Amino acid sequence: MEKKFVRIAGALLDSKLRRSAGDDVGEFDRTDAARTGYEVSQAVVNAINDCLSERRSGAIEDTKGLCDCISKYSLLHVENIKCFSSPEAAIETVARTYLEPEVEAVINAPADEIFEAAIRGAGARAVCVDHDNPFDHQIEAIVNHIGPRTRMVFIENPNRITGAMFSEAEIVFLLAYAESTMVVIDERHFEHSGRTVADLVSRFPNLTVIRSVSGIFGMGPLNMGYALSDPENLEYFGRIEPIDPNAHLVYRAAEAALGDRGCLQRNRNASEQARALYASHLPEIGYTFQATPTDFLLLEVADMEFAMRLFADSGFNAENLSRIEHLDNYVKVEIGTPHAAELLLMELSLAAGHLATGHNRNRLGDLPNRLSADRKFVAATK
Repeated sequence: MEKKFVRIAGALLDSKLRRSAGDDVGEFDRTDAARTGYEVSQAVVNAINDCLSERRSGAIEDTKGLCDCISKYSLLHVENIKCFSSPEAAIETVARTYLEPEVEAVINAPADEIFEAAIRGAGARAVCVDHDNPFDHQIEAIVNHIGPRTRMVFIENPNRITGAMFSEAEIVFLLAYAESTMVVIDERHFEHSGRTVADLVSRFPNLTVIRSVSGIFGMGPLNMGYALSDPENLEYFGRIEPIDPNAHLVYRAAEAALGDRGCLQRNRNASEQARALYASHLPEIGYTFQATPTDFLLLEVADMEFAMRLFADSGFNAENLSRIEHLDNYVKVEIGTPHAAELLLMELSLAAGHLATGHNRNRLGDLPNRLSADRKFVAATK
């Protein structure tokens, strides 16, 4: 069957593949690494130090070795992979490849602001699709907003705000229905969700999957992105690839991270242990929450102002979601490490009388003993 590709933006057709020498890389601040909450891979640290000592330049360089690593990890062919210095750079490039004035792009909302910014930056119109149930998105709502001017659809899978996910069958339906529309699936949380549609890129030329090599791989504060798509799509991406003088450092770090599977597994295990602590103890101390297949949970609170002060004073990363319809009383909380989860559970238990929306409010009870028992159980099973 002959492939049918999505129309390219007119201004891009006469463009050539971009290459630039770039500038020297600045000094890498490793003190930022611990802020991710994940273990930092020693292989990444060594790669960064080696790269800095070489003082090499080059914003766009040979990524064959990195693509080989991603190919083994993703189980896709090298020709289906293109590397970027960040997932945001990948998203911007895809948007600029297909979008132009007088066309539209559909965004599954709520979504990362980078999508709307990339769409408007390309001169196109953004169409946001809201759902009645923020935790159960319907693919029909996306399809109903696709019109004759729709050139692109952006979907985070899972959603970065609510954790809602579309099934592979729903994505296949969308791809078949909108064969003249580029469907971009953001899978930056794939390492947590374990669910992907990357295997569909060989069947659907109107599919691009965006992923990242980030903190969970032991990358510290670095965040490398890559796109999975048909080789012909990737060739056009290369014509407007953003210039980043630090790209070679990020690429070298990502290659080292992908080679250190042990660090990835340890970070995954730590995240799962923290997730289990929250699932077990939040209901005990009176909190209702929404679990997600990501690195965060949504906590329902009775007093948003009090809750945000508690998180800020305690040094925990949290986001007030009250600006989003249907999420008025929810706080997005990073899952973090088991140690961080224990500390936050103690804080929430002490504040349950002000914040909890469920039963057993203000019940500290034997939480310290239960947490201690959990630690001993985890240690015994290692």
